[in-house]
Amino acid sequence: MDARRKKILSVLAVAVLILGWRIYVIVTDYFPAAQAQADIGVEMPAPPPIIRPVRRTADDDQLWVLQRQLQARPWGRDPFMTPPGRGPVSVADQNADNVPVVRPDPGALRFSGAARLDGKWRAIVSGQIVSLGEEIRPGFRVVGITKRTMTLASGNWRFRYELGSAEATPFQGSEKP
Repeated sequence: MDARRKKILSVLAVAVLILGWRIYVIVTDYFPAAQAQADIGVEMPAPPPIIRPVRRTADDDQLWVLQRQLQARPWGRDPFMTPPGRGPVSVADQNADNVPVVRPDPGALRFSGAARLDGKWRAIVSGQIVSLGEEIRPGFRVVGITKRTMTLASGNWRFRYELGSAEATPFQGSEKP
């Protein structure tokens, strides 16, 4: 046998010994009753289950109800749902009276271009040419047009459309997205 094969065989022998030792350790750690039965030859009874006292609160009851509702859904549960009353709440999502603010929906608009004609900016939106101050839909007024963006306003909400993008970026007041 040449030297190369001797090296390979010695490495394999050591690897088999280490693998056998790891299997033995895992079996004795996770199945101690099976090892004891094998050593003694007598069947041992299973250990009694550990019972810990549980304190229930009103929040737990509410969480159980939510969990049952989620499990009733077709997909089983929603991993991203935050139970009511928990998790961070954005200041932008509430007004001064802690009432959630409802964002208006501008609907499907297609901003396909902008140009400056006679010193005024004009935009092509869903096949129509509009300029600053015009109302595209009831309650939605054009408040800004640049080469690549158009901004609509509805109340305190602003919607920025990027050239070529199908969706608007909403933000409130004078905030920038």
